Amino acid sequence: MWIERTAVAAAIALAMSGCATLRDNPTACKVGATLLGATLGAVGGGVGVAQIEKDPDNGEIAAGAATGLVAGGLIGYLIGHYACPEPEPVMAPPPPPVRTPPPPPTERRGG
Repeated sequence: MWIERTAVAAAIALAMSGCATLRDNPTACKVGATLLGATLGAVGGGVGVAQIEKDPDNGEIAAGAATGLVAGGLIGYLIGHYACPEPEPVMAPPPPPVRTPPPPPTERRGG
């Protein structure tokens, strides 16, 4: 019972803080989206072939999983490309204005 509670607490903590770092690091966000899409695609492809085909052999299931891996990875990459924020470019402050020296004082003549 104690192990189950610890596992649930760890899963909740991971779920609550897992995406916080992805906002700060767009590369990790894109890689995570690609890997998640590839994983879901591979599982879906393998299970889909196993359930749809009548008596599939291991090669057919592996081919379905490989196809799902590629398709899911591409879809995940596209989602990550558009969903993950790009870092804003850092703009350098403008240089200070050049101070021109004041004109020399004029001499007053005759008055």
